[in-house]
Amino acid sequence: MIGSVSASEFIVAVSASIGFLFGLGSEFFNNLIVIAGLALGGVIAAPIAAWLVSRVNSVVLGTAVGGILVLTNARTLLRYFDTPDSVRTPIYLAIVIAWVALVAYT
Repeated sequence: MIGSVSASEFIVAVSASIGFLFGLGSEFFNNLIVIAGLALGGVIAAPIAAWLVSRVNSVVLGTAVGGILVLTNARTLLRYFDTPDSVRTPIYLAIVIAWVALVAYT
């Protein structure tokens, strides 16, 4: 059963990568350095992530990853709504403070 799950995850990952490359279309060759950088970063990060997941408490890891997602999406939303920098900075700071507090609490 474990082998079939691993095989299906591999198929999903390969399909997503192929979809990404097809989605680029003619931009593929213009962004070859970026694509190579993403691939190299994934190769470097994968063993580190596997080691980290096996060592860190899942609740702490989930909170840490959730904080990154909230912070990056807040940036996207604040830029979309054209929020001035004087407002963005305190919002980012509040998110980071709450994030650190939640990671420390868990």
